Amino acid sequence: MTSKYIIGLTGSIATGKTTVANMLRQKGFEVIDTDRIAHKLMAKGQANYQKILAYFGPDILDDFLEIDRKKLAAIVFDRPDQLMKLNELSHPEIFGAINKRIEDSPNKLLFVEIPLLFELSMAGKVDLDLDETWLVYVDKEGQLERLKQRNKLTDQEANARINSQMPVDDKRHYADFILFNDKDIYHLHAQIKERLKDYESFR
Repeated sequence: MTSKYIIGLTGSIATGKTTVANMLRQKGFEVIDTDRIAHKLMAKGQANYQKILAYFGPDILDDFLEIDRKKLAAIVFDRPDQLMKLNELSHPEIFGAINKRIEDSPNKLLFVEIPLLFELSMAGKVDLDLDETWLVYVDKEGQLERLKQRNKLTDQEANARINSQMPVDDKRHYADFILFNDKDIYHLHAQIKERLKDYESFR
């Protein structure tokens, strides 16, 4: 695609990917939010709406005939095969939109936030040319507590969501750089600031 340098930003549920993405944006870097693109393409009339509706049926719709993401999530988090099918249906359009965004960007360095980056990569389903990957890390106990508090979930519900992904400790083996989010926000910020010194030539 180009002389641009593309960094994949990932983690696992409730590890702090969004926090890191927002810190990078505050520093002036472009961060492409894969989830936001996915949600947009899932809206009524958009590219993935009919494909998802045709497979999962009308029970996933709300009163306005939009896809209710909570209803859909309840299905796919309990059924790994259904999550795989959702990804199969939606990813071609999603990665097409991401690549178009990268191509059109005036920036030389971009981040792409992809929650399931390593899971998808191992399945050969990441249609992106990434130069390196960053992992936001919290151990499973930390994930569980954060997810329960953030989403008001029971232990069983939170564990089901965590277990639908590759264990975060396994992801450490695949990352080029690990951000440890097990202390306070200042510790996280310091790690980002130090790492960004390596990319001054892209500013």
